[in-house]
Amino acid sequence: MDKTVSPKDRQTLRGLPGSRMVGSVVLSRWRSDGNLKRADSALPSRYASAGQCETAGSTLCQQAEAVFADGVPLTPVSSRDQVRPGTYFADYSSGSVFVQAAAGTQPVYEIARTRTAISSRGNSVRLEGLTIQGFANLPQKGAVEVSGPNWTVSGNDITKNHGVGLILARGDNALITGNRVHSNGQLGIAQWQSYKARIENNEVLNNNTRGFWIADWESGGIKITESSSTVQNNTVANNLGIGIWADEAVDGVSILGNTITANAADGVRFEISRNGEIRDNTVLGNGLGLKRGGGTTLMSGAGINVNTASNVRVSGNRLAANLNGIGLQMRARGAGPWGTYKLNGIRVTGNTVDMSTPASPSGAVSGLVRAGQVQDSVESADVVFSGNTYVYPSAGAAKMVRAGENLTFAAWQSKGFDRDGRLLTSPPGTTPPAPPEPGPAPVVPEPTPGTFIARDDFSRVAARGLGRAQTGGTWTTAGAGSLYSVAQGAGNLTMSRPGYLPSAYLQSISSVVTDTSVSFNLDKAPGAGQVYVSVVGRSVPGNGEYRAKLVLSGQRGAVSIVRTDSRGAETVIGGEQQLQNMVLTKPMNVRLQVTDASPTRLRVKAWQQGSPEPAAWQREVTDNTSGLQKGGAVGILSSLSGNATGFPLTLQVQDWSTLAPGNRP
Repeated sequence: MDKTVSPKDRQTLRGLPGSRMVGSVVLSRWRSDGNLKRADSALPSRYASAGQCETAGSTLCQQAEAVFADGVPLTPVSSRDQVRPGTYFADYSSGSVFVQAAAGTQPVYEIARTRTAISSRGNSVRLEGLTIQGFANLPQKGAVEVSGPNWTVSGNDITKNHGVGLILARGDNALITGNRVHSNGQLGIAQWQSYKARIENNEVLNNNTRGFWIADWESGGIKITESSSTVQNNTVANNLGIGIWADEAVDGVSILGNTITANAADGVRFEISRNGEIRDNTVLGNGLGLKRGGGTTLMSGAGINVNTASNVRVSGNRLAANLNGIGLQMRARGAGPWGTYKLNGIRVTGNTVDMSTPASPSGAVSGLVRAGQVQDSVESADVVFSGNTYVYPSAGAAKMVRAGENLTFAAWQSKGFDRDGRLLTSPPGTTPPAPPEPGPAPVVPEPTPGTFIARDDFSRVAARGLGRAQTGGTWTTAGAGSLYSVAQGAGNLTMSRPGYLPSAYLQSISSVVTDTSVSFNLDKAPGAGQVYVSVVGRSVPGNGEYRAKLVLSGQRGAVSIVRTDSRGAETVIGGEQQLQNMVLTKPMNVRLQVTDASPTRLRVKAWQQGSPEPAAWQREVTDNTSGLQKGGAVGILSSLSGNATGFPLTLQVQDWSTLAPGNRP
């Protein structure tokens, strides 16, 4: 493409299978130049560009004309003398591009040239199923620019563009859903002066490939400025920068139910803004990739960082293995539309913050810090920490911070924080315990014995998500909608790579007694490593789950009964039963029965479809863990081991049924 597409009011742009919008062109005229190859007239005249690079003093991240070899981005260097295999030098003074001469078959070289793929002020535009890649959009500019009201951007793949993958710039009431925005040069999704947006069910992965400053210059996953929006159920992972960042005069942003993992800087940062909600997110392994200007203190970053903002609620989040836990920062940041920016009116409630080692750095802390130039007292900030659960490596560890003081949990409570909070300990090498649940289990009305409370044969078609079961309500899924679909009598959960955990629950169910039967198989034989599939027989929100867990590898496997805590940490309570001569591409049957309470009785059996159901249960166990002795939902989840190969793999689920035991043996 050599021109930007500008759709008009109510137009739809829909991609056909295999089609792409590409902003790069092939460099075909090369000449030898010593041990290098040179393509002349390949570059525009030198131009001014924004952007601070990770390498101090460098301007390489500002160069929008990326070069690709057989579709793989090359790394820019600052002189022809530095050119090596896998790199290139762009000489804007002469207009020439230099690469290392390759022996044998020559790759196809392309250079990003067109600035923008799509940009329009049109009303009610729809973008669907497009692949958009290789555009030379400048820093802070989008390959896709939503600049009109009421757009819907769904199911697109936006990748390998120089600046921002997709930007909302004065585009109100937009719905951005089910997209995969990955491997862009600066940032995945940006929002500026756009109100009431919904950014939902997207995958925002591996952005900032062009070397922008990780710690503090507009790089990473999602960035919001001077806007309002709901950012919900996205997977934001492995970005070289902040995962989700609300920064400067944001007024009314809710960050809900996202999975935010392995981003190099903060998982979530809410900065010099107001009226925010950060709730029910899973925040794991963030802040560990800081380099220039980074550090390890609470001033440097955290899983969730609230910086000089007001009226922010942080609740129900699960954090573990981040640089720090939850951090509040009092800084001198000047004034905005509503006056001087101050930390004020912050409520941090009901979160679980795991700072145990070795998963977390030994110096990981949570709490509140105050910059030296700030004269306001901590008390004036109106900050409340309450009902949070912390996991320490030892009870005496000083893991809480209050304006320069490192405090034990008891000392933290003596300062008026988390007086109703909990401290759990997890010495290195142990599994953190589940938070205790006080009080007796409530009485839950039982379904009529033998009644189906959930049933689904997946006899429908859904391009995203799993839709609604015949009985039991709508399947609730985690992460991007593109990981899920329904076709040919199967509900599909895609494991795109190790570390992804697609899951689906029927959350409208709440039963103490469940007898769940399900069949599933993989779409193809896995490579190395293991596949994990868990059938959930009782999921109690905020407390944990009872699961039948299958570990599958080659023609072998094992089934066990496990209990999880509120953070998802597993404890095996019914040891493994080995499974032999399995064919993972053919259906496997699992039956999990969960009955009674105080204690709960659990029984499981698993067998290859085509064989008779085993007469005896393969594993039986009782468990009396407080917090799980009540009704819960049912569901299924899957994942790959860290050494797995052959992905993506899809778990194909068929013939789900859950009934109240009574008429089955």
